[in-house]
Amino acid sequence: ATNITGKPIELNDGEAKRITLKITGKGNYKGEPAEASYTVRKASANEIDLSKAKIYVLSENKMLSKKTYPYTGKEIRPAIEVKVNGKTVPASKYDISCFNNKNKGTAKVFINGKDGAFGSRSSTFKIGTMKLADILKALGLKK
Repeated sequence: ATNITGKPIELNDGEAKRITLKITGKGNYKGEPAEASYTVRKASANEIDLSKAKIYVLSENKMLSKKTYPYTGKEIRPAIEVKVNGKTVPASKYDISCFNNKNKGTAKVFINGKDGAFGSRSSTFKIGTMKLADILKALGLKK
């Protein structure tokens, strides 16, 4: 059973408050009470919430998650465009991290807000196989 008590928090734009969450076992749930504190902040109207972003392949108007890149043997860092509510977010407003982006399979891109943007979002993309013509070229069998 869950029993959550407390008062709603009302914040003005840009205002922050520290809240404390206390967890105590009840009924069959025993153990030491746990406590954690968090800062919550209401975003101001001119801040960008990247948790609502869509990640596109730059200049293709195609969702990154629909893109397959050919295998190259090197890390693939796709050129992306981030949009929130249909508006492009300047690249200076987020950091980009890529994972599992070298070998065939599914790779992941994470964006994390900074400088007036907050929140984070992730997307995947596929890495396929190398084209036969590229293999032959790499082996020096084709120009």
